[in-house]
Amino acid sequence: MALQSPRRITIARASLTWTRSTVLQDFLQIISSQFKYSLDFFNKTENMYSFKNGSTIEFIGLDDPQRLHGRKQNITFINEAIECDFASYSQLIIRTSEKIILDYNPSSELHWIYDKVCTRDDCDFFHSTYKDNKAFLECAIIQEIERLEPTPENIKAGTADEVSWKIYGLGVCASPKGLIYPEITIVKTLPPEEDCKKIFYGLDFGFTNDPTAIVKVALAHGELWIQELIYERGLVNTHNPLKPQQKSIEQRLREIRPKHKIWADSAEPKSIQEIKNRGFCIYGADKGKDSIINGIDLIKCYKLNVTEGSLNLIKEFRNYKWDTNPYTGESLNKPIDNWNHGLDSLRYCCLMELQRPFASLIQMQSLGGSIYD
Repeated sequence: MALQSPRRITIARASLTWTRSTVLQDFLQIISSQFKYSLDFFNKTENMYSFKNGSTIEFIGLDDPQRLHGRKQNITFINEAIECDFASYSQLIIRTSEKIILDYNPSSELHWIYDKVCTRDDCDFFHSTYKDNKAFLECAIIQEIERLEPTPENIKAGTADEVSWKIYGLGVCASPKGLIYPEITIVKTLPPEEDCKKIFYGLDFGFTNDPTAIVKVALAHGELWIQELIYERGLVNTHNPLKPQQKSIEQRLREIRPKHKIWADSAEPKSIQEIKNRGFCIYGADKGKDSIINGIDLIKCYKLNVTEGSLNLIKEFRNYKWDTNPYTGESLNKPIDNWNHGLDSLRYCCLMELQRPFASLIQMQSLGGSIYD
């Protein structure tokens, strides 16, 4: 469309941080590697790509009202529109002269898209799934999606999730029920270190199918503040000078420069020791009986603030739920074994850093009291 004639095109997501981290990165990678266009025409300050014929594609966040009011464009594309509010959509559509495009995973059964957009006479609806995009999806992502399908094999393996399969596999409306952490607050950043009572890190190992996840956690003002630092597949433990292209946890940790303790899955003692030998303050988290439930109960004692750049972690919070009996639908007192890589790393470090000093308060809360009493 940009090449057909001079057009002003706007691409938006709910947060500018999310826009920059996802759709903008995709755009730059595609336009340079597939279309062989120069990135010299991209203005990093304005988040805008300019074409020789005068067309522009600008990337914005709907969390900046000044960028919405007064702007005009020929085409608007809202990515992950299910996250956006109707007011922001309205501001864009009344200033868009040709067409507006919305894409989304249907993770809510009640939304303004269904009531105020899909019902319009001039709206075209296109339904697609991951199968329509296999050429551009990594094999590991396809496998992860297909593990959600409630087949006998996946049910036995504990990866089946009917609601998530409907949303991400079939592309049909469904709302996650029985969420373990139903309420989180999205924040810009963690508090300043001087305001934090404690700071610590959690690490969950992965490699091919599962990502390695590292989170940073701060205890401040009686609340937990959480930031996703690493969420990446294919990381080996330590750097090998003979294979400089091989990504490693050691390299990522040197980029993060953690100043505080790292608590990792104690089921990987060899990995922990290898990383410790490289000079990092890393320990195995205790995983006794009922540690998963105890860790979840402990985390739920706090208000949870998650930085807006923690995209994978936010997705886990919005999909991590209690398991159900596949035959009766009855809720079970255990979580699903999915959407939990970053949340497992969160649980490891919280169990080790918060359990002992707050044990009596947690017990009091279980008896009807409050952790803030």
